[in-house]
Amino acid sequence: MSAPEYPNNIWLSLHYLLSGKHEISAGVLASSIEKEGIQTYDRFGRRISANGESPESLRVKEHALDVLAQHCDNLDSLEYEKNFWRYEDQPLELFGWPEDEAPDFSGYESESLPKAVMASHLMEKVPRIDAKHTYLLILAVLFKEAKIDFNSRGTAGLIAHATEVLGSPVSEQTVRNVLKDIPEAIEYRRK
Repeated sequence: MSAPEYPNNIWLSLHYLLSGKHEISAGVLASSIEKEGIQTYDRFGRRISANGESPESLRVKEHALDVLAQHCDNLDSLEYEKNFWRYEDQPLELFGWPEDEAPDFSGYESESLPKAVMASHLMEKVPRIDAKHTYLLILAVLFKEAKIDFNSRGTAGLIAHATEVLGSPVSEQTVRNVLKDIPEAIEYRRK
């Protein structure tokens, strides 16, 4: 394996490839990972290559694909952009290739999904706007059952703190933005 620390052989992380000047699609990156493997770092900081069919290589590839799927939709959000370095030790930075060992991404194709295409998850078999309103309505019901006023001052802070304790921090402003959409979702469902 080559050394990615040299200025002429930069580390092409998943984050860099998704959002940098290359702007390679998540589908192309996923195909590359599945077919050619990927590199990452172990818990001791040693770079390892997952390009075979060993159980360890398959586990690393699967983890890289999970990270890619989990974070690629967030890249366009302002919240993610401002707080990128807070997301679980920058998982998209931990997977990639040195430039001289990167796959030829032009050998893979990826189609953009139409906006109206529904996700494969059961809860999202409705158009996305309906899914969002459904999630918000469920939140409203949970707040009511827990006797929590989602409009009261301090609720966003309590929820933001709870997400930190859970290990998946969400900013207070993001929580506030979600909470303010609940009345609209209730009205939407009443129609």
